[in-house]
Amino acid sequence: MKIRNLISCALCGLTLFACSPSGGGKDREMDRFITDLMDRMTLREKLGQLNLPSGGDLVTGSVMNGELSDMIRKQEIGGFFNVKGIQKINALQHLAVEESRLKIPLLVGADVIHGYETIFPIPLALSCSWDTLAVERMARISAIEASADGINWTFSPMVDICRDARWGRIAEGNGEDPYLGSLMAKAYVRGYQGNNMQGNDEILACVKHFALYGASESGRDYNTVDMSRLRMYNEYLAPYKAAVDAGVGSIMSSFNIVDGIPATANKWLLTDLLRNEWGFGGLLVTDYNSIAEMSSHGVAPLKEASIRALQAGTDMDMVSCGFLNTLEESLKEKKITEKQINTACRRVLEAKYKLGLFSNPYKYCDALRAKEKLYTPEHRSAARAIAAETFVLLKNDNKLLPLEQKGRIALIGPMADARNNMCGMWSMTCTPSRHRTLLEGIRAAAGDKAEILYAKGSNIYYDAETEKAATGIRPLERGDNRELLDEALRMASRSDIIVAALGECAEMSGESASRTSLEIPDAQQDLLKALVKTGKPVVLLLFTGRPLVLNWEDANVHSILNVWFGGSETGDAVADVLFGKITPSGKLTTTFPRSVGQLPLFYNHLNTGRPDPDNHVFNRYAGNYLDESNEPLYPFGYGLSYTEFEQKMGELEEKDGQISVDVEVTNTGDEAGKDVVEVYYNPPYTNGEIEKSSTNLIEFEKTNLLQPGESQTVTVTFSIEDMASYDENNAKAYVLEKGDYVISINSDSHTVLDQKTYTADDDVVYKEENKRVSDDTAATNVFEDAKGDVTYLSRADHFANYEEATKAPASAELGEPYVSEYHLNKNFDKTTYLNDKDKMPTTGADNGLTLADMRDADYDDPRWEKLLDQLTVDEMSNMIAMAGYQTAAMDSVGKVGTLDFDGPAAINNNFTGVGSIGFPIEVVIASTWNKNLAQTWGECMGKISQEMGAEGWYAPGMNTHRTAFGARNYEYFSEDGVLSGNMGAKAVEGARKYGVYSYIKHFAMYEGNAKMVSVWSNEQAIREIYLKPFEISVKQGGANAVMVSWSFLGDKWTGESSNLMKTVLRDEWGFRGMALTDFFRNNGHGFMNADAALANGVDAMLSTFNGEENNVANPEHPTSVLQMRNACKNVMYTVVSSWAYDGKHKETGMENWKKAAIGIDVVIVLFMAGMEVLAIRGYKKRKNAE
Repeated sequence: MKIRNLISCALCGLTLFACSPSGGGKDREMDRFITDLMDRMTLREKLGQLNLPSGGDLVTGSVMNGELSDMIRKQEIGGFFNVKGIQKINALQHLAVEESRLKIPLLVGADVIHGYETIFPIPLALSCSWDTLAVERMARISAIEASADGINWTFSPMVDICRDARWGRIAEGNGEDPYLGSLMAKAYVRGYQGNNMQGNDEILACVKHFALYGASESGRDYNTVDMSRLRMYNEYLAPYKAAVDAGVGSIMSSFNIVDGIPATANKWLLTDLLRNEWGFGGLLVTDYNSIAEMSSHGVAPLKEASIRALQAGTDMDMVSCGFLNTLEESLKEKKITEKQINTACRRVLEAKYKLGLFSNPYKYCDALRAKEKLYTPEHRSAARAIAAETFVLLKNDNKLLPLEQKGRIALIGPMADARNNMCGMWSMTCTPSRHRTLLEGIRAAAGDKAEILYAKGSNIYYDAETEKAATGIRPLERGDNRELLDEALRMASRSDIIVAALGECAEMSGESASRTSLEIPDAQQDLLKALVKTGKPVVLLLFTGRPLVLNWEDANVHSILNVWFGGSETGDAVADVLFGKITPSGKLTTTFPRSVGQLPLFYNHLNTGRPDPDNHVFNRYAGNYLDESNEPLYPFGYGLSYTEFEQKMGELEEKDGQISVDVEVTNTGDEAGKDVVEVYYNPPYTNGEIEKSSTNLIEFEKTNLLQPGESQTVTVTFSIEDMASYDENNAKAYVLEKGDYVISINSDSHTVLDQKTYTADDDVVYKEENKRVSDDTAATNVFEDAKGDVTYLSRADHFANYEEATKAPASAELGEPYVSEYHLNKNFDKTTYLNDKDKMPTTGADNGLTLADMRDADYDDPRWEKLLDQLTVDEMSNMIAMAGYQTAAMDSVGKVGTLDFDGPAAINNNFTGVGSIGFPIEVVIASTWNKNLAQTWGECMGKISQEMGAEGWYAPGMNTHRTAFGARNYEYFSEDGVLSGNMGAKAVEGARKYGVYSYIKHFAMYEGNAKMVSVWSNEQAIREIYLKPFEISVKQGGANAVMVSWSFLGDKWTGESSNLMKTVLRDEWGFRGMALTDFFRNNGHGFMNADAALANGVDAMLSTFNGEENNVANPEHPTSVLQMRNACKNVMYTVVSSWAYDGKHKETGMENWKKAAIGIDVVIVLFMAGMEVLAIRGYKKRKNAE
């Protein structure tokens, strides 16, 4: 049976790989397959793979003309796009696979932007849900439907940051914030690509437009972009990088120039940054005809433009045919190399291989799926629920909303019955005739309880030509302007309340839809003013794909509900919120300006040297406008609800070093909901002494679901010592200074609801024997080397050194003496930590102990020494060097092999590619402020890990994010150490319930995704801000596994910092367990090595290959053996606490099939090489026989 299964793995499309710790089998198989294929390809066939023509009209056009058919047979086409229909696509694949020489299948692309047949809200609206799970669900459903209709590649998501609402394509993105945009980018990629595109309902995602397309000057599409590198990195590049980190398979270059060079031909952008710096290895495709359009840029004609695009790193040419028709001649002229062509061709073939098209070219051509998976009730239900979550309540005077289902309601406006406009831009694949209009949805919800009157009221614009341009492919029937208004006023006069459905039509946002005026179009403005003039209550349902200028509307309309373009279920979703079935919960992700003159406008802009002291009046020689405030109309993150809460604070109670306070929370609104009790403290500050923030979160709790009028008393308790500040200059210890500590409950960090005062009568210095209760040893200065030559901001004399502390550095280069002292593998002496006075410990003894005997042993139990004496040097070396996603078995002590899986939002098996269901990312978990939920999340992760055979979980991420541009912020809880620590501790505790140990990561000082970046900070900030979450997770959560970061603390890697790994982590905090490096690629990224790691408190290397740097250089030296021995103890101490040794599992550690797979890994590698040839030959014979 085992041999039969092995043969099946080898023959099954050559897509499976050995489940060994190396984890690289799948890539090796792909590499061998493609190398063999390319060896048989002609130059013309290679160039054909780089050619991506359009298939014609998406819905009705024919792609089966003779010229294209002939090109397919000659393998001069790598794929098509704009082809819809399973029969057409099946016919195309048939030509490629059955009638061409090498039978290479086709990529089939489409702009599946926010749905396929089931249409969801536009991307900008989706971002306003602040719900990445909803976005991922949308992308998953889109992939299911598109793949069922033959599509295997979507040109989505668009992740361009936009701060200028004049740009029409703002509707296609996620708003102005790079952090939120990064989260959304990852959600799209996960949804589209699923489980590494293994299933027939998972498709290749394509992030666009790389890069900076959303920063087009004056908001005009295709316009010039001119931007500093500082702004690129800090504000615009993060979402692209996030998508790369999420494993996106392809990227589309943008139309615009970057640094004066069209993006399609920009080597710095496409190769130096994208591939070399970020490590992107996927397919890079141009936007529509952009190589040919370089001539319009004034850069080069088609032949020269094709050379530049290829040399810059472009792989596939969309529409231009420049690669196909010019590169052969350029090769003869030696202007390009065959290696460059081969590299691009390989990436196209790799994309097809990863999609599984070589093993099954008809994977996406199942006609039965096309009948079963499009526009299903399940998909429609999800679209309806998600749409409702994206709506943002901008105004609600006198609680006009939700409406009662009674009386007469007049629904008026050109968007009220515009069936073909509900879905918004980029929804060409849907069938609007199946969608309910807004009028139909509201009438269905009202039933016979209310009479719904209707009038169109106006055209979109007064001018017919302007409206024709605005409506584009979705025209609306025009009427006489006067007659439409008269009809609307007649209906309004008969009604009790007016609901106005106004704003943009679908094609007024999206590509080539820039505007210079952002008001509601003229005819609709006049209609709205006439409706308000009637004196009836007016609700504005705002349809838009961008922020609009709504000054008059905000001042005069009673309620404004922004519904964006909600997709195919818009009608029902709007009715759900309008009548109160669902409470709106959307928050703006893009700022609404008061005037176009404020643009670009965004919330996290930099300060100026002359800030405006008063936004209500003009101030000469300050940064403001003569005729308008600096402030937006509706800021980023704004959004109202249907309910309200009141919090009342009781008296402070002090007992046993703790402070407790009762807070009574009452739902004073009309709908059920939850609230958060946020407790902050403001400590006393002495000018020039210990630095302190005036607002510090100390504790929090979340209420239960409270019905209207219901109250709950929440008791919040915290330690007095937690208000101590670290004094790095004088006491060099934590100090609770005497004075008044103001304890407050806030609705946010700036808005105080109530406050009380706690007074400390004397200074308390937590030093030497008088340590903090939570410490094993008292903290003292150990990070002075990381302080660097930096000016740190001080509150002294009202921030007198602000200008000096915040100014840009004179140089971004690392100067002396730091350069010469920088610790890298190339200048590291591997004998540095060896001590010839050390004595060789016992190895290979037979003391009759097994690791199972140590299940409940203390860390200091003397039996550990006898157990460690049994280990051999080879066992220890292997355990330490090969700890990538596993801990190795050690027969001498009966230690079983165990598995570690990645996180944090799902459990991912890095051997098989199989993953669990996805959970909210950590920042979303933290946003609930619910510790019980965090523990439940940890329990779920623990249970799933156990069910999937893993004992370790590479999560939760505990780093503090203090910049929105950190590419991995989504993996971490919060900017606040107390919040992060409490949530992390509960997650660790929850996973441990199922015998799973959590690697809290990335320890420490890691905010981005960069390697070899020095972090400079002072002792106080390191301890109070950046180490706090880890400290709480160890002390309160009992964490017994840590993953070390890639950061440098000063001039050395954190894993080489004994003060961090030993003094603080183990000695001060009392951590007992294993410390693992982050991923140990190739040469340890040039700075990680086992000798430095073991000497300073790191126990194992997260490596899946056996190389030089992850092995100790002198394994027979007594010092090395002692270090390896201690490391193995730490690893085993953690592992023995897991479910592998709980006595409830007959087979502990890895399942038998995994152990067997590792044992026969070498056999598989050799066997697959031979079976690959047989599989390919067999496939060809079957196809020829057909």
